[in-house]
Amino acid sequence: MATIDVPGQVSVLADAEEALRKKCSSKEAIRLAYEDLYQEDLIKRLESELSEAVYRWILDPADRDAVLANVAIKKLSPDHHVIVEISCTRSPEELLAVRRAYQARYKHSLEEDVAAHTKGDTRKASRSDAWIFRALGSPCRPSEIAPTSIDITTSNRGGQSDSGGLRSSRDIKSLKVVGVWSQKCYLMIGSLAPLNLLIRWGRINTRVANSEAKILHEAVKDKEFNHEEIIRILSTRSKMQLMATFNRYRDDHGTTITKNLEGDSGDEFLKTLRATIRCLNDPKKYFEKVLRNSIRRVGTDEDALTRVIVTRAEKDLKDIKELYYKRNSVPLDQAVAKDTSGDYKACFLLCWEKKIEHLYLAHFQVSVKEDAEALRKACQGWGTDEKAIIAVLGRRNAAQRRQIRHVYEEIYQEDLIKRLESELSGHFEKAVYRWILDPPDRDAVLANVELKKSGNEHHVIVEISCTKNPEELLAIRRAYHARYKRSLEEDVAYHTKGDTRRLLVALVSAFRYYGEEINTTLAKSEAKKLHEAIKDKKFGNEDVIRILSTRSIAQLQATFNCYREEEGTSITKNLPKDSSDEYIAALRMAVRCLKDPKKFCGDRSRGLEPMRTLLRSDCYEGRKGPERNQELYHKRNNVPLDKAVDKETSGDYKDMLLTLLGNEV
Repeated sequence: MATIDVPGQVSVLADAEEALRKKCSSKEAIRLAYEDLYQEDLIKRLESELSEAVYRWILDPADRDAVLANVAIKKLSPDHHVIVEISCTRSPEELLAVRRAYQARYKHSLEEDVAAHTKGDTRKASRSDAWIFRALGSPCRPSEIAPTSIDITTSNRGGQSDSGGLRSSRDIKSLKVVGVWSQKCYLMIGSLAPLNLLIRWGRINTRVANSEAKILHEAVKDKEFNHEEIIRILSTRSKMQLMATFNRYRDDHGTTITKNLEGDSGDEFLKTLRATIRCLNDPKKYFEKVLRNSIRRVGTDEDALTRVIVTRAEKDLKDIKELYYKRNSVPLDQAVAKDTSGDYKACFLLCWEKKIEHLYLAHFQVSVKEDAEALRKACQGWGTDEKAIIAVLGRRNAAQRRQIRHVYEEIYQEDLIKRLESELSGHFEKAVYRWILDPPDRDAVLANVELKKSGNEHHVIVEISCTKNPEELLAIRRAYHARYKRSLEEDVAYHTKGDTRRLLVALVSAFRYYGEEINTTLAKSEAKKLHEAIKDKKFGNEDVIRILSTRSIAQLQATFNCYREEEGTSITKNLPKDSSDEYIAALRMAVRCLKDPKKFCGDRSRGLEPMRTLLRSDCYEGRKGPERNQELYHKRNNVPLDKAVDKETSGDYKDMLLTLLGNEV
């Protein structure tokens, strides 16, 4: 391991060389060793002694991106390009790590700060600028691995056209943004999340590309640059699908979409939109241009130069250097050497030799052989021993059920879920099937079932969005994509419209801060905003959706408490109870669920839906969930939940549900 001689004045060049000659996987070890030796934080010491480039280099990539995003957001004139780059060039895992790092460092979610620091930006940019900027502040991009089909239109969903659920280009006028930007901005908060979960490589749907190229052309031709469809296409399609769409646009119209977007150089929205499309279409070419502009301008743009070289050094800087040389006939390192000096120059020149190292983690498995054998025996011979299946699966938690599935498949070379599906039927089969799934898979199935219903019920989407912590919600979105080859956000957007779409897409895309810190001043301010929106019957107000979709649960509960204290009644009491209004019904559900998830699920246990409620309570609270729901149900209905289940169900289905409630059957 390298040694760093400190106390005393740090040798700037020596420390730069020590930090920059190490591979990324070694930097953390160096920091830890330094702290053990000298009882001080290496990053803080280097920050006080060295250039910004070295400080940012020694940070973990996720921390570095979090710092870059925060600096960009808080500038007097926010740097949209930094948010675009982070959103469009990171893998899902990298962007998730950035969002986690941002929360850990600043005690806010990235989306929350993007929203907070763009609202007042309308002084220098059009209102639509803030809309797209907020959209880009959300999470995760697609992975570069695992070739997978992304044919979105294998079925004619809902009787619509076979163009991936898109409206025809003739309908574009009816879909344009109505009113000011604030009425639409939170349709897109977190809206790059669908792309984050789509696989970049795979089969392309040419019909979708043709249709969406036409939609983009009509919007650009009519100068409706803030058109809802432009944002939707950029935020819900995989990278390969987008490239096919951009190519079709060029083939049909003889020019690229970015050329047609050229306009007022002072229009921040257009600049951001162009940067987004260029970054999605060819990231390496995009970064080459950023470097070229940073070096050519009068006075080198050190911020852009530092950002690109430090963030791309361990990724694709070699390819970017080749593009730079091809375009400018000058090697990039020579251009940097000419325009920089001293340790700043030395720092960059040491970046050229970086290589990526990968870390692999081992997995382990706990044996549950006896349970697997008991299930095999229950499914053999004439008839199925349903009681044995209930006795095993009804008393196992999620981790144990997962182990049972794996061991069963290892021993008998067949899928336990498929075997149970073939042996069981009716409500009992559905209950066992959903129970044996991993919680994220189960929620993905429940969400998909609800979305395909013809009615306007959104209980499952609201429950999933508002009762999960950020990691659980992300796991559900991944499970949904793996199972249906579409993102959850994409399907929610397709099956809803208007304010309901904006609310639900924002909720399912959220990656909230999950800590306990609250800001009482903010709670009072936002309670006032909620009251004014409700008083004026502006229930679809941008602030309402923004607050509900970006604030932490603790912060929201503080806001709801302030609302009650100031107005003398709860926010839900002031919301209309007309269930015929789809958006109002979804809004009421979201507020109730965010205020008190246990009470909400207890209320949902009433009626003839005990199965789904029991399964869902296990999802978000583990084995304690059913017990707490029983208490809430009894308190509200004066009837024990197990008695209600016993009365409303029958047969093996009833036995399964009663077992989940802890009863002996």
